[in-house]
Amino acid sequence: MANRLDALLEKQEEIAEDISHIKEAVYNPDKGIFARVKVLEQQIIADGLVRISQLETTVANMRKLQWTIMGTALASVTAMFFKDFL
Repeated sequence: MANRLDALLEKQEEIAEDISHIKEAVYNPDKGIFARVKVLEQQIIADGLVRISQLETTVANMRKLQWTIMGTALASVTAMFFKDFL
């Protein structure tokens, strides 16, 4: 029982570390997704061509990515639960 609990704790730590890496990739002020969107917005405004459709596409893609990340995290936790407890 103790071994299974230790294994579960190790897996949980691994998942927490993976999630922190994902958050860093998304929210990193220099290379993250939001930084890329900010650069794109500045380029569009600097050119004087504010294109709402491009911004909407970017936001839609960001939402897809966020759902993908959250779905992957949920699937990992669910798989770990089934693997360790069932």
